[in-house]
Amino acid sequence: MRSVSHGQNKESFLEKILWFWRLKKISKHLPTNPIIADLGCGFNCLALQKLTPKIHTGVGVDLKVASFKNGKIQSVEANLNKNLPLKNNFFDVVITLAVIEHLNNPLNFCREIYRILKPGGCVILTTPTPRAKPILEFLAFKLKIISAREIADHKNYFSPKDIIQLFQKVGFTKKNMRVKTFQLGCNLFFTAKK
Repeated sequence: MRSVSHGQNKESFLEKILWFWRLKKISKHLPTNPIIADLGCGFNCLALQKLTPKIHTGVGVDLKVASFKNGKIQSVEANLNKNLPLKNNFFDVVITLAVIEHLNNPLNFCREIYRILKPGGCVILTTPTPRAKPILEFLAFKLKIISAREIADHKNYFSPKDIIQLFQKVGFTKKNMRVKTFQLGCNLFFTAKK
């Protein structure tokens, strides 16, 4: 079981580039002035910090999170494999960037996303595809240019079909879901409206 959040320890330059690529991908899909939850926000809630000018408020959730004095961002420490200490039907948007692959209980995680989203709210998720597994393992274990600890912690790799079926099980309808690949087919970009 993990004991640290992403970003709590030093990250490689390549990991920072990949993270910014994911953030850029999701930021154009945000509605105006949303109340947003970032599940698996990392130690410093970087996505929420970067998105602060575009959001009403944000809550970052992870195992370990720095506290914030910024009036727009609140941090909450919680295990994403369990039920989250967040209100029902509260958030306009839930983002989760490269998180679900680390979880022992992705079904409960998706259930929690559905629970905390307002009706009409949207989840925006990225996760590595099965195609990424050998590439990530090569970069981590052979070249040592990304975190071996992070890659060794991957429990699942999701295909588009897998992620759609998972979110259907918790109440999202297929017609309200969109899934594409990016980063040369190595990552999924998934959105779904409640």
